[in-house]
Amino acid sequence: MVGGPLAVVVTLTLGTLVGPLTADAQQAAKVPRIGVLHVGAPAAVSHLVEAFKQGLREHGYVEGQNIVVSAGSAKPGPSGYPRSPPNWCA
Repeated sequence: MVGGPLAVVVTLTLGTLVGPLTADAQQAAKVPRIGVLHVGAPAAVSHLVEAFKQGLREHGYVEGQNIVVSAGSAKPGPSGYPRSPPNWCA
C-alpha cells in the first residue's frame, strides 16, 4: 500500500471535510407557471397577454428564467365558458 496508514487518515479526513459541502448544495428552484386562458380567437386578446407579460417584466420577472407564461384559447360552450381548456396539467 502506497503511503500506508497516513494515506488512509488523509483520505478519511478529506472525505469528512468535503462531505458536508456537497450535502448542502441547493436544489433547483421550481419556476412558477402562469396560465392565461381566454375564450375565442387568440389574435383578439394577444395584446392583453403581451401587456400582462410587460407588467411582469416591469416587476423584475424574466420569462423563461424565473417565470413561465402559457397562453391558450378554447372554444366557448353553450354557457359561454370554455368547453375544453388546454391541457396544462401534466
